Amino acid sequence: MRSTPVISLALIWMVALMTSFKTQMELFQGMFTLPASLNFKNYLTA
Repeated sequence: MRSTPVISLALIWMVALMTSFKTQMELFQGMFTLPASLNFKNYLTA
């Protein structure tokens, strides 16, 4: 199956995108949970 790598990369990208909006406390509570709110402060401090 050639679509397996594409699906895997899409899932990895999705997890990375969702974790970029989390606060540090939310990251330690659970990596695969959705953020409580969109925290754009992470992008301002990067």
